[in-house]
Amino acid sequence: MTRDLWQLPGGPLGIALGAEIRYEAQNDPALNPNANVEGLGVAQTIGSRNVYATYAEFGLPVLSMLNFDISGRYDHYSDFGGDFTPKAGFKFTPIKQVAFRGTYSQGFRAPAFAENGSSSSEGFITQNPQSAYPASFCAPTTHSAAYCLPYTFGIITAANPNIKPEKSDSYTFGVILEPIPQFSASIDFYDIKKKNTIVPGNSGAALAPYFAGQPIPPGLTVQPDQPDPSFPGALPRPLSVSSEYVNANELTTDGIDIDLRAKLDFDQWGKFTSDLSVTKIFSFKLVFDDGTSNQYVGTQAPYILSSGAGTPRYRGTWTNTYAYGPASLTLTTYYVSGFSQTGVDATGDPNLCLSFSNPCHVASFTDFDLTGIYHVNDHLTTSFSVLNLFDRLPPIDPADYAGINYNPTYAQSGIVGRFFKLGAAYKF
Repeated sequence: MTRDLWQLPGGPLGIALGAEIRYEAQNDPALNPNANVEGLGVAQTIGSRNVYATYAEFGLPVLSMLNFDISGRYDHYSDFGGDFTPKAGFKFTPIKQVAFRGTYSQGFRAPAFAENGSSSSEGFITQNPQSAYPASFCAPTTHSAAYCLPYTFGIITAANPNIKPEKSDSYTFGVILEPIPQFSASIDFYDIKKKNTIVPGNSGAALAPYFAGQPIPPGLTVQPDQPDPSFPGALPRPLSVSSEYVNANELTTDGIDIDLRAKLDFDQWGKFTSDLSVTKIFSFKLVFDDGTSNQYVGTQAPYILSSGAGTPRYRGTWTNTYAYGPASLTLTTYYVSGFSQTGVDATGDPNLCLSFSNPCHVASFTDFDLTGIYHVNDHLTTSFSVLNLFDRLPPIDPADYAGINYNPTYAQSGIVGRFFKLGAAYKF
């Protein structure tokens, strides 16, 4: 329900009210319940709940140059309880060419059924004992060369019925500039702190004490492999690490978003528009309950949670469009920066390479898309596109386990290659 209440100096005070009721359920039974199929792993998710929510929002144009927006929402989940999350924002425009904006908000995320229901999952990574384990493990007097070849290492994560919901505090502050009608720019800083972050257990923390012969931390289990036939009395290599989902102390990230836009009108010679968007992540850090932390930005972490997608520091998109009469042509450039091929959440060592790559680095990736549209008349529109215009190959990323030797999260177009599309749309 929405309506205006009364008039303020900057305009009408608006209000919006709402309510929501829904039922959620998921039943994905295990396809390999007795682990009879080797390599298939184990995965199941089962759970159900009722959800109730109410929310309200107020638009407050207190002055012609100053607007406030205040809102709040209360959610109640039948499987663990409820929470209230407020949000407040402002926009201040002292002159037409300059505006300031900012927000403060609290966030809330209920645990998924895979995190607090009846569930478990197993994933696999390729482990190289010669680089991932202590040097003494692969010494000629300790283990054979065959036992130290790369092998499949299992990471098992189970639901935790005592898991808590995630909560966050977010701040943004930005400036919008439009010195001339043909050009505008916006710069926004963000800072997000998420508490009780739900993550898989820190499997890297189990490996160091395992090799040192020390007790494994609570909540973690190391399953040893079969012994080395050449050295049956030596410590076996770890076959898998098991853990429950845990509430890490906090996840903090901050960065900057920059958007630039230019519009040029050449009268009878058409129009040109250029849009550039760039994001830089300053920090992306996970802090655990014991005070230890993992810095993920610029690396292939969080390795376990993201299938090795990684956290590049820079990402950008640049779109240029030329329109002439009923025709338009657009060239879009995509850029993702390179990153270190390390995953501290999987290995426990921020400097340990996840593969044999030398140097231990995944290169940046840039590709281009070309799109054309022609409006034949009011009813018929034709189009074409060439994706990955220059047939750019993806950078080598052998540590990513969502793709084979490449990263599908950021370079899927590179593995597909140059791709042509022709289209037509008719509107009656």
